[in-house]
Amino acid sequence: MIARHYKAKKIAVIIKAIEGFDKRLPTGVNTIKAQAPNSQEVLGRNIQKALKAFAESVLAEQPHESVLRYLILLKEFGAANFAYASRKGETFAVTINGESFELTGAATSVYVDTNTWEKAFYSALVLRDGAAIETLALVDETVFTHANIKCDQFDLALVQMFQGLFIGDVDVGDLLENALLAADPDKIDSGRRPYVSHILLPLLSVYRCIYSPDAENEFNEAMRAALEKHKAYWKKDNYEIRGWISLPLMAAAAHAYDQKGYQLNFETDYIPNWLVTRDFTL
Repeated sequence: MIARHYKAKKIAVIIKAIEGFDKRLPTGVNTIKAQAPNSQEVLGRNIQKALKAFAESVLAEQPHESVLRYLILLKEFGAANFAYASRKGETFAVTINGESFELTGAATSVYVDTNTWEKAFYSALVLRDGAAIETLALVDETVFTHANIKCDQFDLALVQMFQGLFIGDVDVGDLLENALLAADPDKIDSGRRPYVSHILLPLLSVYRCIYSPDAENEFNEAMRAALEKHKAYWKKDNYEIRGWISLPLMAAAAHAYDQKGYQLNFETDYIPNWLVTRDFTL
């Protein structure tokens, strides 16, 4: 058992935070629907807010339906946000929080960085939402290079690897190798190196196992190692909600289950196994 590094002492406080998100959600959706001048910022900002509510709901051990709802919201905000940035001048349909409406895309530099894209992609992967995965897989590199939060070559190589899993006739091994080469510490800002080495590089090892033949044991070893690094990285800040779960490894485990039938041979607080094994209906 790989236990979560953080044990909440006041679940009521966490539930109150979730309720606050729910209370403000309709106002945010209405702002997006009206295509107010700040509508895309509201769209992007709610990606992190939905992720926060998802992590909080997992920690609070809320019913599966509630946990799933926040993950769906994360995916909906994420896919709509990157469709907006990719489909400049186009009008397209979206559904957010049960409401369907149209948006018209435009150029933007906020909330379109690679890190935000990854959150949206992981949620779509866990939910097995083919339409959202396709939307995110088709996002052009120029969207990321024009983001106000700058990316490096490793960021781009990582996104290209994930996109390559679903589009084009590509060699996943080549994409993994490109990402590993781009992870040269000398090419990564010193402030990001701990995050890359503890969170992102272990993820590449997991995907190498997924795309290697008969590697379920190696997959589980890589998952264990990656989760221990996740725990070591995030335990320095108990109140950083992103660390309460591991959405990247959750998505990897779900993908391994779908592609190879691989299952985790251990338990962990960081990954709800019912999401991995698709024990839910949408």
